[in-house]
Amino acid sequence: MEPEDQRKLDRVLKLAEENNEYVRQVRGSQKTTQMWKSIYWVLILVALFAGYHYMQPYLSKITQMYSTVTKEKANLELNISDGKNGFMNFFDNMMMPKGE
Repeated sequence: MEPEDQRKLDRVLKLAEENNEYVRQVRGSQKTTQMWKSIYWVLILVALFAGYHYMQPYLSKITQMYSTVTKEKANLELNISDGKNGFMNFFDNMMMPKGE
């Protein structure tokens, strides 16, 4: 092999080794980044589940109170409408005596 060709091959080999080192560094950086992202999301999920577990008694009380208020509101509306009808009947009876 001629010296010029040998020099070119040595240069290509050196560049390939440098390129391989850079690729390994980038791949290592990608693996590290992926690991930290995974840890990040695991911590977020753990915090969400722990928060729900901690808040669950309060949430159940709130939903129970909401359902009670909704039922009472429906009862109140029913009573008000019955009261209106009763008042209107009373008023109609006052204006028109039954004897006529």
